[in-house]
Amino acid sequence: KVGKVIVVDNGSSVETRKGIRGLEQNASGWISVITLTENLGSAGGYRAGIGRASACSECTYIWLLDDDNVPAEDALLTLEEDYRKLCRATPPERLAILCMREAQGFRDFARTPGSFERLMPGSSSFLFFRVQDLPGGLIRLMLKKLKVLYPAGSSSRLLTVPYGPYGGLFFHQSAISTFGLPDERFFVYFDDTAFTLGFTL
Repeated sequence: KVGKVIVVDNGSSVETRKGIRGLEQNASGWISVITLTENLGSAGGYRAGIGRASACSECTYIWLLDDDNVPAEDALLTLEEDYRKLCRATPPERLAILCMREAQGFRDFARTPGSFERLMPGSSSFLFFRVQDLPGGLIRLMLKKLKVLYPAGSSSRLLTVPYGPYGGLFFHQSAISTFGLPDERFFVYFDDTAFTLGFTL
């Protein structure tokens, strides 16, 4: 039920580029390809894709997916449903909603109130690692080995987080006028953090 697909070819090989172009030619305008002659990293790639989508009259809403994301069959319908509910309290130009990866344990976190500290990396961390978190991490590892589960809290599927990844992010086109495009100077790593922080600051 997606109206248009914009694919960013971020400096791929010649053979891959041919395949992507073949998809575009056979899709009767449904797929649009942006070809970048060099790899601009995730920041440059997403900047190009979001920029194209924000200028597209058919793209009222923008749903970002990474090259390794495989959404569940009902993911988009669920996002739209929850987005409409949240729009009652937050204007669309300031709202983003995100579908998280089940494999990373986000479903369990969403059921445990106040647990986003374990979901999102803290300050002074790199790729979720901080020296001061080692004791707590060891305890959680032991509890996991012992099959001790965290107590279930709210059954809501919605969890407020301070920032998130590009993959799965859903927002209204008007948000780009408010927050701008990703900063290509990041190239890769934490460019999505900087971009999504705009929605919560």
